[in-house]
Amino acid sequence: MSKNKVTGQLPNFIGNFLGLWGISLLSNNLQGHIPIEICKLTLSQLDLSENNLNGSIPPCSNFSSLQYLHLHRNSLTGPIPNILSRCSKLTTLDLWNNKLSGIIPPWIGMLVNLQVLLLARNDLHGQIPQELCKLQNINILDLSHSYPSGEILTCFANMSFGMRNMAKHDYAAEGTPLFAIYEETVYSSPDEVKVVVKNQYLSYTGRIRGLMSALDLSCNKLSGMIPLELGDLTHLQSLNLSHNGLIRSIPSTLSNLKAVEGLDLSFNNLSGMIPNQLAELYSLEIFNVSYNSLTGRTPEVEQFGAFDETSYYGNPGLCVSLVNKSCGSELPNALPPLSNTTSDGDGDGGLDMEDFLWSFSVTSVIAFLATIAVLAINPQWREAWFDFVEWRLLWWLLFHKYAHARNLKKRVTQVS
Repeated sequence: MSKNKVTGQLPNFIGNFLGLWGISLLSNNLQGHIPIEICKLTLSQLDLSENNLNGSIPPCSNFSSLQYLHLHRNSLTGPIPNILSRCSKLTTLDLWNNKLSGIIPPWIGMLVNLQVLLLARNDLHGQIPQELCKLQNINILDLSHSYPSGEILTCFANMSFGMRNMAKHDYAAEGTPLFAIYEETVYSSPDEVKVVVKNQYLSYTGRIRGLMSALDLSCNKLSGMIPLELGDLTHLQSLNLSHNGLIRSIPSTLSNLKAVEGLDLSFNNLSGMIPNQLAELYSLEIFNVSYNSLTGRTPEVEQFGAFDETSYYGNPGLCVSLVNKSCGSELPNALPPLSNTTSDGDGDGGLDMEDFLWSFSVTSVIAFLATIAVLAINPQWREAWFDFVEWRLLWWLLFHKYAHARNLKKRVTQVS
């Protein structure tokens, strides 16, 4: 009964339909709590998304057969119930855009069949648990606007993000007829997933959903560097790390994301140059590094020159080389980096500003001390230096006396 104008509350007698295996009431005007009587059912699919439901998610111990759980765009509160850890068959856990609180529970890593995890736009906190990396079959992971803190897990590189499904659904190798692919895509699965890809919400269902892969950690409180290991996600199609506190340079290992179509690193504290290796991302359609502290020239390939200017806003030291051909001669940062490492040895190009300031200060102090030493040792040079300083001071005094006398004469003339 999805996408109608059904109003009121879910009736308690829904628990009497013991033969029911799926409930889909997506996009209606339902209100109130989810009745506890729903726990009497042995459901495979439950979709109550895009309604006005409130209260907590009922702790249904009878949901061990549940494969698809969609509750997004409601006003559900409380923590994510631990009872869901028993849902070992769950492939989609869709709870985004509610008012859920607490932490991201580590037991989610026990859901070994999970392919889609959407927890975005809730009031979660704490660090991302290491246990999430046990989700070896995950394709879509969206934790945006859920406010976890800490660093990005390097073990994300161990997750499949489409790799297993691409191998499984190799149509050419299987020799699957085109009509069979279409039939399976449209009719085999009622499960529909919405995720932000290329700056817009897109809907994926059936076999097409299995071919999509995305990692969205945007609009959180993440810090530290972008892990080099993220470059191992070679089948990832969308990566969004924007609106965090990430620092240091953009890893050149991201050039291994050959399938990526959207890469958003905007609104962070990234520095250094954009690695020229990113020119190898031929599938890239959306690229955004705006409002960082990047410097130098952008990669000189056509897809980077075709990106909108908003992709580079907020980086005063950055030059879009295909638009302004002469900028390289005006920016010292456009020169090739002296080293491929930062001060900690973990970076990927670009000169660290802190290292530069320290080096400049030390060099200035050494030059000053060397000058004092030379003047102290050589009396002829010392005498010549004092004569030069005395002559400059005398010239400065004469110049100011002349200027003062000229102004005084001008005022007397005006008064008379």
